[in-house]
Amino acid sequence: MDLSQFGQRNKEKYSQFLFEDKLEFQENKVQNKENQNPSQRQSPLMRKSISPMRKKLNKEATLALIQEIYTQKFQDASVQIQQKSKVNEDFNQYVQKFTRDRLIDINGSLAIINDHVTLFKKFMNKDYEEEDLMYYLFVRAIVEKEIGQQIYSRAQVVELQTKVLIPKQIENIIHTVFGFDQEQEIEQLMQLCNQKMTNKKMNAFEFMLLALEKYYKDRNPESLQQLVIKTVFELIDRFFADNYGTIPSDKYKQVQSIINDLLNAIFKFDKRIWFQRVQPKPDDLLFMENLQKQYKKLQKDELVLFSKRILQTPQLAKCLAQIID
Repeated sequence: MDLSQFGQRNKEKYSQFLFEDKLEFQENKVQNKENQNPSQRQSPLMRKSISPMRKKLNKEATLALIQEIYTQKFQDASVQIQQKSKVNEDFNQYVQKFTRDRLIDINGSLAIINDHVTLFKKFMNKDYEEEDLMYYLFVRAIVEKEIGQQIYSRAQVVELQTKVLIPKQIENIIHTVFGFDQEQEIEQLMQLCNQKMTNKKMNAFEFMLLALEKYYKDRNPESLQQLVIKTVFELIDRFFADNYGTIPSDKYKQVQSIINDLLNAIFKFDKRIWFQRVQPKPDDLLFMENLQKQYKKLQKDELVLFSKRILQTPQLAKCLAQIID
C-alpha cells in the first residue's frame, strides 16, 4: 500500500502516534541457526525427504495467534512507513509465511466459528483491503493505549469482547483517530456508538468493528450503492419471474427507470426525485425519510432486508402495475 493511499488526513496523525508516543511491543527472538549443535542439524537430503507435519491449533491458541499476527503486522508496517516504503499489500501471504515458519496449519486452525476468526479471514480474503486492515490496526493500537494494556503479549491475550469501554473512553479514542478538526466524522461515529451501547457501555471489539465498517463504507460509497442496486433488481426480477414470467424488454426498461429514480432519491438524499413520479402523501414523505436514514447507517449484513424495505415503498407497486398490467 502506497502511503498516499492511506487517507491523507490520517497519515500525519498516524505517523506521529507511531513514532512519538507508540506502545512498546515485545520483540520475537529468532534462534540463530549457526548456534545449533551440529548433531541437531539435518542434511539437505534429510530435509527434502521429510515432509513436516503442520499442527492445527485449538481455539484458544488460534485466537492468540490472530492477535500476535496483528501486533507483528502493525510493528512491521510501522517500520515500513517510517522508511517511506510500501507496506506489504498481501496480508494472506504475510499470514502464510508467518505460520509456515512455525509449522502451523493455518487453514485448519481457522476452521472454527468465532467473530475474531471471521474478521481475520475477511482480511486474508481481501473482503477488506490493505488500507482497511491498517486502519483497523491503527484503531486497535489506540484502544490499547486507552485501556493501558497490550492486547497481545506472551504472558496474556486480552479478550476484547469482555473489555468494556465507557462513553468517555470511546470519545477519547475517536478524537485520537480523527483529531479535533474532523467534527462531522467524530459526530457520526459517536452517534453509531451511542446506538449500539447497552447501559452506556460497549465492548472494545464491537467498537473496533464499528469503526472499521464505517471507515470501509466511507471509502467505498459507490460499492455499497452497487450492492443495493444489485440486490433490489435481483428481488424484483425474482418477483416478476414467479408472477409474470418473461416481460417485454420495453416494459422492463420502464420498470428499471422507475426503480432507478427511487434508488437515486435514497442515495442522493433528494426525495424530490421520487416525488416527481408520484403525488406525495404524508406517509410517503415519512417512509422516504426513514429509508434515507437507514441507508446512512446501512451495514453489509442488512442489504437484503433494506432492499426489501425499498420495494415496500408506498405507490411503487401502483407504478409498476400500471406498466405490467
